[in-house]
Amino acid sequence: MCDFFLLFGCFVLAAFWIDAEGAGFYLFYEGGVTQIALAVFAIQLTLYFARVYEQMRSSGRVFQQICVALGVAFLLQALLAFSGSSAETPKWIMLLGSLLILAAFPAWRLSVAAALSKAIPFRKVLFVGAPLGAFGPVDQIARVLKHRPEIGLAPVGYLGDKSGASVPFLGKMDELETVLREYAPSRIAVQREARGIPVRRLLELQRLGTRVEELSNLYESVAGRVSVIEMPPERLIYTTELDSSRAAATARDIYSILAGCLILAAASPLLALAAWSIKRASPGPVFERETRVGRGGTPFPLFRFRGAESAPWIGQLGLGSLPRLLNVVRGELALVGPAPERPEFVAALRKQIPFYGHRLSVKPGLTGWAQAHASTTEMPDSIAALEYDLYYIKHLSLGLDLYALLLVFRKWLSYRE
Repeated sequence: MCDFFLLFGCFVLAAFWIDAEGAGFYLFYEGGVTQIALAVFAIQLTLYFARVYEQMRSSGRVFQQICVALGVAFLLQALLAFSGSSAETPKWIMLLGSLLILAAFPAWRLSVAAALSKAIPFRKVLFVGAPLGAFGPVDQIARVLKHRPEIGLAPVGYLGDKSGASVPFLGKMDELETVLREYAPSRIAVQREARGIPVRRLLELQRLGTRVEELSNLYESVAGRVSVIEMPPERLIYTTELDSSRAAATARDIYSILAGCLILAAASPLLALAAWSIKRASPGPVFERETRVGRGGTPFPLFRFRGAESAPWIGQLGLGSLPRLLNVVRGELALVGPAPERPEFVAALRKQIPFYGHRLSVKPGLTGWAQAHASTTEMPDSIAALEYDLYYIKHLSLGLDLYALLLVFRKWLSYRE
């Protein structure tokens, strides 16, 4: 909101600078407020997709991102001018306001980031229980907190058996009181399977205001995935905490098919052009069918263009997987879900990784929560992808689907850059 008022104010100041007497009439009687608000909306939407509001950036990076955002706003103005719309902002106000934004916005964002990093105190987190080595959940949480200071948590160390973790070893379980006096943690994350946990003392601390929680819960909220290390298989026999709501799953199937039909109808000209290009390049069927495993372990044919390499523009536009919309319409895929895997991979991974079969309790998807958290160059490894899939299944909802699609779209834009 502060950014909105800053950007809006720069355009208003430009309007008064150009014509001090007529600025009020322009703003309130000629639709100037609406025109400027539309331009600011385009700028801020671009800044969101550039992740300005997620991570602290250098001055050069912020300047580059605001230049891109202003470029998008000018492109919008050109489209409005071409269509003859009354929502177009006058060009001199747009130009002068943009110059003011280039001067004010980077300094503003950097000062805000510096002020927040000093003003907001970090809440100290103490881990109780062995961290299970350098790649255990404690180590993963510490890495996430290091790269995401906006979460506001800082690990002070752990109590338990000494091992190769990235957080400091503070001592054995019986040194809890000493650690409490020295560090005064506001959150304590306890590993469920650890031995010698001082349960009564932790219960007292919880009643006194210290937040005590399972390590798996903290891992889930911080990393956006379910820890398979902290979830022994026998635990699922007595609980449904990893199961999605039947109503949510049914609603997901319905809106996925409806959305798939709409997207397929909109993309039908591209499908027809791609099919014509492939048939022209070589004889044979337009689609290839690859066997994948769906909900409940049922195999289904996954459609893709045959010989897309013979029509390079298909791959350049990222349309090679467009025929998967047919799988969505047929009810074999959802818009969002676990990645559809080959039968041989599923059979091998079910033997090696606990809970892998649980990801088959819902339909696979065109994209998924794991893809949303993948880097631009590679997917997470099998265990990390499974943890993201389990988180998705546990929290399955329309809101999570929309958020995952937004993240994937933003990642696609970043990759295209």
